[in-house]
Amino acid sequence: MVSGQRDVFSSLPACRRLRAAFVASLALAATPTHATGWYFGVWLGEARETGSDVPYSVALSIFQKDQQVFQHTRYGAPLDCSGGGRVISQDDFAMHLSEYITTNRAQCADGTVRIYSDGAEGLIWEWFYPDGTFAARANLTKQPD
Repeated sequence: MVSGQRDVFSSLPACRRLRAAFVASLALAATPTHATGWYFGVWLGEARETGSDVPYSVALSIFQKDQQVFQHTRYGAPLDCSGGGRVISQDDFAMHLSEYITTNRAQCADGTVRIYSDGAEGLIWEWFYPDGTFAARANLTKQPD
């Protein structure tokens, strides 16, 4: 501390100091480290939309270019469309990405994708409409490089 500055923390009552230290430790623990890149690569699986028993294939590619993370997704029949997007937010455990449909826009909608580890070797992929409504989910498997 610079000489002459008042130590605000020590002037707090003991219970407030403890609370402030606890809150600070939570903030530090929740601050993600630099992305480890666990999600980079090509992931494949089958998705099911809410209320539908008809699966469709999902091929998700996550890559980095010019210090930014992007995604490209291909959807199989009956959708037969594809799109791409960028990271909206991420931490060490999950990533939220935009998705803009680039082929067959009449069949597919823009939205967002959330991915996170399934706790093993796979990835959980979830798709949402722009208003945040959940629409589809898939378990994806990473393909060898």
